[in-house]
Amino acid sequence: MEHLLGHLSHYLAGTAACRLIQSSAWMIPAFQTVHILAISVIFSSAILLNLRVLGLVERDAPLAQAANRFLPALWTTVPLAVATGVLMIVGEPRRALMNESFHLKMLLLLIALAATALTRRTVRAGGGGRALAVLSMLVWAGVIFAGRWIAYSQPG
Repeated sequence: MEHLLGHLSHYLAGTAACRLIQSSAWMIPAFQTVHILAISVIFSSAILLNLRVLGLVERDAPLAQAANRFLPALWTTVPLAVATGVLMIVGEPRRALMNESFHLKMLLLLIALAATALTRRTVRAGGGGRALAVLSMLVWAGVIFAGRWIAYSQPG
């Protein structure tokens, strides 16, 4: 896998898109800002839904109503986070693709999205899912921490 990511990193570093992004003083900071704002919406939506599953907020609202309230913002913002993430990878491919913190973030992101989808399914089935809610919150927090670590860890 490292070999494949190394080749992809090298390829992306030679693209016109990478050179354009790197030659601009504002693109990477702008992509990072939008990415962080998108992650904030996603994280907030997931946390609020999971807190409702745990019965800690909006206890008077049905669980399905809370899911209908919070999940659309989450799922419609994921593509924006992915797009800005891809642009940051294109702009700095070695920093991301060869970084263990990035690999951890991607693994945790897959788990977080799966946990969120399972929470939605659990809510629609009328089940509790309290353990899943706790797991989801912890994994979403892990996504954020791993994302920040990318800036402070050295690529392999």
